[in-house]
Amino acid sequence: MNICHTLAAAVPEPESRALMLAGLGLLGAVARRRVAVAESAFAARARIV
Repeated sequence: MNICHTLAAAVPEPESRALMLAGLGLLGAVARRRVAVAESAFAARARIV
């Protein structure tokens, strides 16, 4: 029995790359917003004290 195995490089499709970039962008936006909210809360607390 002669079985030929072919190796192919795993190259993501453009849609997969776009979805991954969109997800990373969303994570970055959420992280940036969390920092901004934390900084504003800290500044407001500093004004009270």
